[in-house]
Amino acid sequence: MFIRGYGLYNETIARFTVKPNYILFFIAGLLTLFDILKNKIDKEKKIVLIKATKYIALLLTPIIIANIINISAFNYFSQEIIYEYIKLIIAILIFLLILYHSINNKIFVQKCLYASIASLSIIPFIYFPQLVYKFNLIDFHSRIKGLFSDPNSFANFMIIPASFLFYLIINSKTSTKKIFYYLLFIISLVAIIGSGSRSGFLGLIVSLFIISVYKIFSNLNKKYQIITNVSLIFLSAIIISCALLPQEYNRYEKIITKDIGAPETIYDFKRTEIWQQAFIAIRKNPFGYGLGYRYNFSDTNPIFYLTSVHSIILELFLIGGIFLFSTSMFLFYLFIKNFSHYPLLGSIFIGCLIPLIFQAGISLPWLWILASFVVNSHN
Repeated sequence: MFIRGYGLYNETIARFTVKPNYILFFIAGLLTLFDILKNKIDKEKKIVLIKATKYIALLLTPIIIANIINISAFNYFSQEIIYEYIKLIIAILIFLLILYHSINNKIFVQKCLYASIASLSIIPFIYFPQLVYKFNLIDFHSRIKGLFSDPNSFANFMIIPASFLFYLIINSKTSTKKIFYYLLFIISLVAIIGSGSRSGFLGLIVSLFIISVYKIFSNLNKKYQIITNVSLIFLSAIIISCALLPQEYNRYEKIITKDIGAPETIYDFKRTEIWQQAFIAIRKNPFGYGLGYRYNFSDTNPIFYLTSVHSIILELFLIGGIFLFSTSMFLFYLFIKNFSHYPLLGSIFIGCLIPLIFQAGISLPWLWILASFVVNSHN
């Protein structure tokens, strides 16, 4: 059976399958954790890691309490809850892994940002119908999703290389580098626009706007020149990337549908419908249902069982209630308060958070990686 939630198709069984990259991240994170516990680390690293551990504990406490209360009250426990905890633990291990290796190591952070550009290598494949079909690069609505599970997640991740490339364009000293980064920036826009993710495009605009504002305030004597250059770079790149989008998406869709067949059962819920049900569930229990909350509603509210809640704000309330939401807002306040320590990383992080107003994503690995960069840059 195929299930669709606002345009996203997933096989029911695949929902409980741990992906190979998660396994690799888990092993790498676990080995890093053993390395931290086994070896003596310098005082500065210890201070940063202790602070980060406190932040993680603040987030985990209301989640665990909510799960314990609900398991006790409803006498309900399933493998889905374990699966959700595995995803979150892997994300936390990734956070510690990146944080540990990036403390006092700016080159490592730069290399990670440059590495994100490698994700653009999949974009040329979309111009070859057979490759699109073979690697399943688009969804049933002809939206580019690359190797991700859905177009929105793909666009969210693409904000990272796109924002970084934009930063490199406006800060590079030579024309050769500017042109090279500009061409790559166009490719990243092809990816985001082709994904059809409105929230992803909004996140990108916010990220680029913040980067531009910081560039202007660092060179106030050239503010009009910078505004003109930034506007030309963005608008021209948008026009070119739209022109470069493949015009054969409908044909791709027919190829895939003809071979795989139409879904046997389709569930299509509008976000407003999902949010309405989420508010009802939150009012019933303002302290949250814990991780795996969706499966508590498999009988009483099939909407949650069949699709995501499509908002990280509502997701926080449903998982850990008012306490998890308050904790998250406190950490976000600290992030904004110290924004001047990490303008580029902070801009990218906000850019990736904006789409999550319309998507769920508490366990997205790249968000935790960006969070580790932010924590490290503050110190």
